[in-house]
Amino acid sequence: MCRLDSNTPSMEECRNIEQTTREQAECEEWHKRRRGRITSSKFKSVIRRRKFCHDNFLLSIFNLNRKPVEYAATLYGKENEREAKSEYFKKTGRKIEKCGFIVNPNFPFLGASPDGKFYENGNIGLVEVKCPYKHRKDTVEKAVDDKKFCLCKNARGLFLKPSHEYYYQVQGQLMISGADFLDFIVYTKKDLAIIRIEKDLPFMRFMLLYLSKFYAEHQDFKILKKK
Repeated sequence: MCRLDSNTPSMEECRNIEQTTREQAECEEWHKRRRGRITSSKFKSVIRRRKFCHDNFLLSIFNLNRKPVEYAATLYGKENEREAKSEYFKKTGRKIEKCGFIVNPNFPFLGASPDGKFYENGNIGLVEVKCPYKHRKDTVEKAVDDKKFCLCKNARGLFLKPSHEYYYQVQGQLMISGADFLDFIVYTKKDLAIIRIEKDLPFMRFMLLYLSKFYAEHQDFKILKKK
């Protein structure tokens, strides 16, 4: 276990945080709980960072910016997430439930906000939805031709690139939540791809090692700027 913080929430408190933040960005409590924590969407940025960290980088990593900038691609993703989930339900029959901000008492300096959760044969699955603005008019098969795209294809089919920031994000979500697996959804106006992501335990250990070290080195900055 790696707490690195005197204010470690109990398991009950962690459950309460998740339950009271299910509206996510529309909920003030969600924003409050993110402040001072490293969230899973930032994991690759932390792990692959340069040695010296500017203040602006740390403000972003610890979610301390007062008004994060929302770009066209981000807004497009938000606007199309509901449609993507609807298409997912039509294709799989799995009902996606809301999911709030997840904190784990074993490493409370981290956090994750999956786009939803579902139940399958007694197991808990998470959902992460991506609606790529650049490829909004393409099929997923065509988007794969883009070397910067998150998915790749081999003889076994589509898979999420282990080097991509989204791989760090979803493995972080699985690590923090303790869920059994995750369905990674890529939605365009022409296509829907669903990639089942299993836990990569060695990768999780690798991430936690670097994230713990980073937090220990920079938590004084977080405490100072959070005030």
